[in-house]
Amino acid sequence: MAEEENVQEAPTEKPALPTGMLEVTAKITDGPESSVAYDFGENIAKASQKFGEDVVFSLYRAQAKIQLQARMRSWMGAEVPKDCAAMASMWKPGLVADRGLDPLTTAKTYLANLTNPEDKKAFLEELKAAL
Repeated sequence: MAEEENVQEAPTEKPALPTGMLEVTAKITDGPESSVAYDFGENIAKASQKFGEDVVFSLYRAQAKIQLQARMRSWMGAEVPKDCAAMASMWKPGLVADRGLDPLTTAKTYLANLTNPEDKKAFLEELKAAL
């Protein structure tokens, strides 16, 4: 019998997906894996048109809740546990909080990420009142 040659095919690059499309992959334990390309919309407006504002807002709230719960766990598990209510009053969805930073650095980062001048002023007033 002739020996089979060990030929490896060159990996093929997947073409870029159109804007708004994401590749979603799922696998079951000890089973197959499947991937699909799904159009979630390229921005909030398009997603709202496609699925409805209620759906988009509901998904936003669910994901924001999960992020806040994760932050609360890190606050509670810190070397010096933090007051979750106080920390949550400064938390904003989408902001990445560095664990273990000193309070001044945390406050500066929070202030730098505020986009509304009224929010910045209110935060500074809150800090002044705490002195």
